[in-house]
Amino acid sequence: MLVEALLALLSLPLLMNIHVGHYVGSYFGAGLLLLIATFQWLAVGKLIETWLSSRSAGAAFLRTLARCFAVAVIFILLVTAVSVPMVNKRSQRLGFRHSAISFQTK
Repeated sequence: MLVEALLALLSLPLLMNIHVGHYVGSYFGAGLLLLIATFQWLAVGKLIETWLSSRSAGAAFLRTLARCFAVAVIFILLVTAVSVPMVNKRSQRLGFRHSAISFQTK
């Protein structure tokens, strides 16, 4: 979290000098946040993998996880592909009830 704040402060003068607006700047911020979060989870995952591989039960768990990894990734992607449109549709329906937070009016 501290790294994100530091990088945001360091990138602010750069974004101000190239005259990036708030809308486009939010995409830069989101990309930077995604990049930092990815590296953060890679570091956490490496620490957990090192800790688990030092124990016999943990090593067995990692071998099982390696065999089932492709199936787990496919399952996660399918659940995401199904649930995101459902949540989006529900959010749009609820947003249209409240004209103050909706872009469309009835």
